Amino acid sequence: MAGYKVTIASRDPDRNRSLIGSGVLISDVSSAADADLVIAAVPKDFYSSLPINLLQGKVVVDVSNRTSAKREQTESQAEQLARLLPQSSVVKAFNVLSAYSLENGGLQGSKQVFVAADDASARDLVIGVVRCAGFTPV
Repeated sequence: MAGYKVTIASRDPDRNRSLIGSGVLISDVSSAADADLVIAAVPKDFYSSLPINLLQGKVVVDVSNRTSAKREQTESQAEQLARLLPQSSVVKAFNVLSAYSLENGGLQGSKQVFVAADDASARDLVIGVVRCAGFTPV
């Protein structure tokens, strides 16, 4: 966790508790209101289910990937999320790392994490998280 307090927010925390490692809190989505940074780990088709009102003023990291090889829209998924969250700073990051690389903290596999954002301070915050997690921001 690289020195960060991590809370997993879920619509159904009791159902998902067994999936969460020790030392990580799990709460309902209202805990997003207390966070400085929120990682939106949901597919694009579920962006509309995010608690938009709780994400206002937050840095929101989009980790999603397209579900098809063919690009169907000119707008990227991060741009779509930013349009849904106009009061948030959306940063695209962590989407090209394998679960294996994430689980091993960059010890094996790819160490590069691409980070893209329009808001420089939000991007810099995420770059700090990337570095603390043992990866190299690009």
